[in-house]
Amino acid sequence: MAFAFFRRRQKLVIIIMAVLMVTFLIGFQGFEQLVRRRPETEPIGTGRWDDVLRRDLVQAHGDIELLRIIGLGRSHYQMMGIPTETEFLALMNNDWNEVPLTYALLLKEAEDSGTVSVTDQDVDQFLRDIGLTGAQYERLVAQIGDRRQDGGEMLRGAVARWLTVSTSFNSATTSVLPSEPQLRHAYRNLTEQINLRVGEFRADDLLEELTDEPTDDDILAHYNRYRSSEAGQAQSPEEFGFGYRRPNRIAVSYLFVDRDVVERVAKPSRTRVFSYWREHRDEFVREVPVDNDNEDEPTEYRQEPMTFSEAEPLIIEQLKPETVESQMEALLRRAEFLLDEVSPDSETDPYVRVRRRMARPADATLQREVTVRISRQPLNRAIEILADAADLDAIYYPWGQRGDIYIDPEVEITLPAERTTDAPLEDVLHEITRHALDEMDEEDADIEINWAHSVELENVLFPVDREMDAFPVSAERTELLSLSRLINHEILGNAYTSREAGDGLWRRAFDAEAFRPERGTIREGDTGPRMFVRDDRTGRLLWRLSETQTAHDPPEAETIDDIPADLVEAARRDLKLLSAMDIARGRAEEVFAEAGEDNLAEALEEAGARVFETGLFSRQTYGLEWRGIPQMRAGDQNVLRYMVERAFELAPEKVNDQVEGDSPQKKVLELPPRRSVSVLERIDYRPASRDGYEQERDQVAMLLAQQRIFTAALEWFDSDNVVRRGEFRRARED
Repeated sequence: MAFAFFRRRQKLVIIIMAVLMVTFLIGFQGFEQLVRRRPETEPIGTGRWDDVLRRDLVQAHGDIELLRIIGLGRSHYQMMGIPTETEFLALMNNDWNEVPLTYALLLKEAEDSGTVSVTDQDVDQFLRDIGLTGAQYERLVAQIGDRRQDGGEMLRGAVARWLTVSTSFNSATTSVLPSEPQLRHAYRNLTEQINLRVGEFRADDLLEELTDEPTDDDILAHYNRYRSSEAGQAQSPEEFGFGYRRPNRIAVSYLFVDRDVVERVAKPSRTRVFSYWREHRDEFVREVPVDNDNEDEPTEYRQEPMTFSEAEPLIIEQLKPETVESQMEALLRRAEFLLDEVSPDSETDPYVRVRRRMARPADATLQREVTVRISRQPLNRAIEILADAADLDAIYYPWGQRGDIYIDPEVEITLPAERTTDAPLEDVLHEITRHALDEMDEEDADIEINWAHSVELENVLFPVDREMDAFPVSAERTELLSLSRLINHEILGNAYTSREAGDGLWRRAFDAEAFRPERGTIREGDTGPRMFVRDDRTGRLLWRLSETQTAHDPPEAETIDDIPADLVEAARRDLKLLSAMDIARGRAEEVFAEAGEDNLAEALEEAGARVFETGLFSRQTYGLEWRGIPQMRAGDQNVLRYMVERAFELAPEKVNDQVEGDSPQKKVLELPPRRSVSVLERIDYRPASRDGYEQERDQVAMLLAQQRIFTAALEWFDSDNVVRRGEFRRARED
């Protein structure tokens, strides 16, 4: 099935390959920074399988990226149809920075065994199996080739070396077929389904109900107990996951160019629009009905060329994507130019100072006198009319949710003529804002909007207040962030080296020398590559690694004054969460005991629970991972398994696919890792069927066998195990 998908969607596959090529080049160039200025024959270590040279790492990295380009490295579920995908996923399960060395050692191990032989026919068969033949193959090898080496030789060499490694693994491992009871148990976990109504009481939501504060002695004892543990690392359903150990942390300085803002105001110049019309005027036609005296015949149409004024709005829309890209690039280049000018020694972060310099005062523009008529126009159209009257390309008015106020862009605006005739632009903007708030019954709101221009967008007005800010460029120096907090950062957590793929900023930033001495690829103070920001907010990013702090245990404390202030507050809040869990438990047990089946949902809502339905769900995914309860994910697979097993205790008893008896329909579930206590109620159930098992038995057997192979592969390809098998020692350790 996976191969058929590959063949049917050849154009899509080629596009994906092109995107991955960009990722490949970026990743490979970054890796080469580690090895440049050093001879390729320099040994980086030795072991039982001969020396590993620096050129071996370069080759390993190149091979891995080529294998990713041709499709290896998909998810665990997708891997079933791709030859050797299991082994490749196991290799990539290592720390990315260890993968090239691990692969180089695996290749030496396979070659040293003397039992593995890969032929040209094996390579041809592999390429056929993944659907990479004919025109697709020719296009790809043309893309990856260079002056030093033919693309076909590069690709076939990488595949041959990979087949040598994967064959060596398969020769060294044996698999045992799953038993019939194991198959039936797995089928049940995959197909038996239950639907729950959940009423969840979260401790976080109950903190305000607490009247007592933890004592200093309580905080001191709690802190010392968990100071060497990492927060959020609950390994069992009984653990809260408290911890105050400082993980590796970084501070990042960044400048973000907001694509959404630029897109709203981007407008090609009239010269560009007219030039495009002259070059493509044949494309812009309108249909005109042909006069026909016979009313019984259908109307015929002839095409006439559009005038420039008719074609202009169509051209503007057509040119918008290129205009947005051009203006984004101009803002980035200007920011980079200004960064080169600012002094790094100032107390103010360079990116913050550049952001300030990119704003231009708008006082003269705001005092410009305008005459405009606005009657019964929606707010967004009224702003367009005002921008035209003020001879501006655009005014970015901050409608939408702004702090506690939502400004509706469709609210109707009508202004008295005497207030919009020969009036300063600033006054008219103020009148529009006041009228909009009146229409939305927000007349008591006090809004004063400050405005500015931007470099490269000189003829556009942008609001620059805190809650109303919509300037196209923002900048910040973050506080020290752990990896998890960086990944969850609204902008930095969604920044990647390419538009569709590429390394995340979090990966690049945490590959710091401070955390990986002599192997890290970035140092404190280094500037990182430009990034693309994706998902909820989109744009481009400039950044640098401003500060690093290695993981460490905070000091043991004898008094509360010995505890860092932020950890005092963290311990205080955690102790309050324990008290709030007591409240949550009491509420859940009270509702469970007193409410009947007919009014359970109503009773939960009245008690303040978050009430929702899960929908039908099974115990495990087809990747054989535990699901947990939908909308209640927390912790690792051990915690998710506990959750789902408690949920299925509500399943009715079955005999021969028929529901014969009944189990309790509701129960209380306490989850310390999630800081919640819930009442679960079964509202629907679908058993696993005997007929379904007979039909899907072979597929389940394949899943289990694949899972066992994958588990074995994780052990075989684990970097520590490979180093241990090869008795490898780094050169600097000798």
